[in-house]
Amino acid sequence: MTGATRRFGLLAVSLVTALLPRLAESADATLPGYVCTQDGATRSIVVVRETGYACRVKYTKPSGTTYPWSARNDADYCGPKAAGLAGKLGTFGWTCDSAEDVKSVLLVQIERYGRHIRILQNVGKRCYFYPAEARYGNLCGDDPIEAAIVYTCDGADDTWEQHLAVFVDTEDEPLTRQVGDSRSRQVTGYYVDDNRLLLESEPVEPAADGTASAQPAATTAIRCGYDAAARWELTEQP
Repeated sequence: MTGATRRFGLLAVSLVTALLPRLAESADATLPGYVCTQDGATRSIVVVRETGYACRVKYTKPSGTTYPWSARNDADYCGPKAAGLAGKLGTFGWTCDSAEDVKSVLLVQIERYGRHIRILQNVGKRCYFYPAEARYGNLCGDDPIEAAIVYTCDGADDTWEQHLAVFVDTEDEPLTRQVGDSRSRQVTGYYVDDNRLLLESEPVEPAADGTASAQPAATTAIRCGYDAAARWELTEQP
């Protein structure tokens, strides 16, 4: 597989994979969304569009997800309801921030790291890092949302490695982990779901003629948590 095919293949497949679990539900960037925290607990309030509804308010907390309000014809009905619920939680001691405000903080981190990647290219290591491929969600549990990006770096003799960078809004530098390479497996898609990052990957083994051949795809879960020294770390689970 050529470098260009690998890079653009990841972009196309990851976009499709990220959408698969959400075909019946979509959250528009212009729709209201809030992340509420209190004593390490997190709740989210999002206005979504679903088949058969003009809008629904999706309320997620550790005990499960409910839809307290919905409208079949009035798309403007749900926004005030979501804002009202965020305000009500505020009266009970919760801190509710706009999801877009959190994303703007993460975007600053992503852009800073992107500049670091470009510096690496100046010293002979070519990496392909696309901020538009970031996946946002509650990956680490006690922070509102995080962003995750899988990017590729070329090595010598047509080898390559894939790395995961997880951006936590309280940290200046992302958590990083190698998740694929030309000798073992290739990540083809990824998305955040249920406090974990799901990586879709294909094992890569050399064929008889020396080229790479892909085997059946597999899913790996990456979780974020504290190590023994109370520092963030990424752990991998099959």
